[in-house]
Amino acid sequence: MNKKASFVHPYLMQLLGYHLILRINELNTEKKHVVTEDEASEAIANSIFAYEQRALKPLLDELPNGEKKYLRIMSDCLNEDRLAATADISRSMGTTQNKLSKTRACLINNGIIAAPEQGKVMFCIPYLADYVKKEPHMSDAVEIARQRRV
Repeated sequence: MNKKASFVHPYLMQLLGYHLILRINELNTEKKHVVTEDEASEAIANSIFAYEQRALKPLLDELPNGEKKYLRIMSDCLNEDRLAATADISRSMGTTQNKLSKTRACLINNGIIAAPEQGKVMFCIPYLADYVKKEPHMSDAVEIARQRRV
């Protein structure tokens, strides 16, 4: 597995290891094993799903609707450097940058986004930019168990 999947985030690294070992133990009872690309890919997918359900969903559930909307629009405005212009966000939301400054400040103060340069913002939490774009988030315990093959 590589650093790209975990973003060197300790919790994601733990999940990746857990899901990889879980998958290997399901398939192989031998003491020696060489991890395949498919096994690594499946472990990454299962880890990201678990991370979304255990970390990202609860985070978004706690945010006011205005902050959730800001994050969704921000994710649509990301450029190739993974930065979003605050002017683009305000234009997409149909309001002014001044009216969004309190929302932006709350997200920055809570460590969800950062302002690395004047007029630009970026996500601080791995996978959040993609997660906020998803349709209504699954919360049904049975469906989650099926996804994780529990």
